[in-house]
Amino acid sequence: MPRLLPLFYVVAEILVFFLVGSWIGFGWTILLVLATFIGGMMLAGWQFRELVRRSMTDRAHPGRLTADAALSAVGAVLVALPGLVTAVLGIVLLLPPTRSLVRRGLGGALRRRITSFGGASFTTVSGVSMPQTKDVDGWGEVIDHRADEFDDREERDDRA
Repeated sequence: MPRLLPLFYVVAEILVFFLVGSWIGFGWTILLVLATFIGGMMLAGWQFRELVRRSMTDRAHPGRLTADAALSAVGAVLVALPGLVTAVLGIVLLLPPTRSLVRRGLGGALRRRITSFGGASFTTVSGVSMPQTKDVDGWGEVIDHRADEFDDREERDDRA
């Protein structure tokens, strides 16, 4: 799938460009692409300045600040890519209210994946470290020492 992503991107952008162009005209569509690029870059600059200001003052929520910075960076890259679809997606990530919704959604999904990964890792590790849970012959058996084993050592110590 990752190999097909550039092809999907190009096809989607061309399709949207022609659909919007046939709807409002190709001259206006080119102006719209330029306007979303310029407006998106101005929005990205404003958001990065705001993130720097927040990083100096808000020390209570470093995770939220980090997620906002990462989503803003992705949004700026999407705005910089040519096309209407990526520009709109980038602007969605750059606007604080929609970025907050995306951050919460991704945070919940990431939390669920980490939890399931942790559970699967624990099961795997505990299965290896405790082979007796796998009903392997010989595991979990207690081999008791001889009852007279320590009596001989005490007698040898007394002789010396």
